[in-house]
Amino acid sequence: MDYTLFYNKISRIIKKSPDMCKNFLVLNKILKYVMYFIYPVLLLYLYVSEVKTCGFASAFLSKKLLECIFLPAGEFTLGSFLRAVINRKRPYEEWDIDPIIKKEKMGQSFPSRHVFASVMISMTALYVCAPFGVFCLLLSALTAVVRVVGGVHYPSDVIAGYLYGVSFGLLYFI
Repeated sequence: MDYTLFYNKISRIIKKSPDMCKNFLVLNKILKYVMYFIYPVLLLYLYVSEVKTCGFASAFLSKKLLECIFLPAGEFTLGSFLRAVINRKRPYEEWDIDPIIKKEKMGQSFPSRHVFASVMISMTALYVCAPFGVFCLLLSALTAVVRVVGGVHYPSDVIAGYLYGVSFGLLYFI
């Protein structure tokens, strides 16, 4: 398959308009920062909930809070290590494409860290509050689409990132 043709086809509508490109880049940033905002707020919510049941000092040592801190941290560390070991080239390194999202980074495309981090945050949210976790998983799916259309990841990068995050979440939280 010629990835250049595929990429040009999926990015064509956005690239037609400078305003669409600008809005797309804003969406990419919003998705990233929303998930990075959700995680500490989720931990704070969990801490406050634990304070109500076991007091201030004991809340820091609650099993659920510690799980929600250390399990995602371990998943993130392992995923980052895997990316470095696999060191897959990014689409703009291998193909003649003009990505919407401009990056200087080379390699470490597989799995997508944006996606697996977002999904792990979503799975943590699912563990704490199921309806909110489902909403976050939808945001993570949108993040995956944006990373491919933006030209910084292959579809397989984001699919692997999504499955990696879901797998760890299911293993640890469900």
